[in-house]
Order: sequence, then structure tokens, then C-alpha cells
Amino acid sequence: MSFSAFAGVELKVGIRSRVYPLYMVVALFYGLILRAVPEAYKYTSSELLLFMEPALVGFMFVGALILFEKKDGVLSALAVSPAEFRNYYWSKTLLMAFLSIIDKKRPFYREV
Repeated sequence: MSFSAFAGVELKVGIRSRVYPLYMVVALFYGLILRAVPEAYKYTSSELLLFMEPALVGFMFVGALILFEKKDGVLSALAVSPAEFRNYYWSKTLLMAFLSIIDKKRPFYREV
């Protein structure tokens, strides 16, 4: 299996298991929180959310994806297939990086 095939399957599994849509909802929720914060505290609040988000939300979503894959037997199927593990890992890594770039692309605050 090629890298693009792995990325397509990873995207379908993430959407089917509702992990990626939920991640986007949480990112929207963070943006709404930042809009509700008074202007004097926006910069500090955005830094706090920026450092808190990967620790709280990011690891939970990665853990959820791993549990879904374990339940579906993805790694067992991958072990007996002629596909390369590096394509699997790169597709997963780059897709999560792409989602985080989309999440951080639109700033919800402006510099003071």
C-alpha cells in the first residue's frame, strides 16, 4: 500500500470514528472561549490554550485513534501485508500535522 492510500484510509477512519470532526469542534470551542475573554487578557489566554491544547486534547485524540485501530485489528493486518510500516506512520503523522495546521491557521485573537 502506498503513502497516499494509507492517508486516504486514515482520513476515512478518523472521520468514521468521529475523531477528526470532534477535534474541529473542540478547536472552534477554543476560538469561542478566546473571543469571550476580555481584550486585556487575550494574549495571555491564547498562550495558555496553545500550550494546554496538545497536552489535553491532542493526546486524547491520538489515544482514541490507537484504541480504534486496536479494536479494528489494523496493526495485525498491517503486519501480514506487504505494505511498509513507514508509509503507515508517515501518513498518520502528516495527517495529524495537517489537521493541527488547519486548526492554527485562523487566529482568534489579535496582537495588542
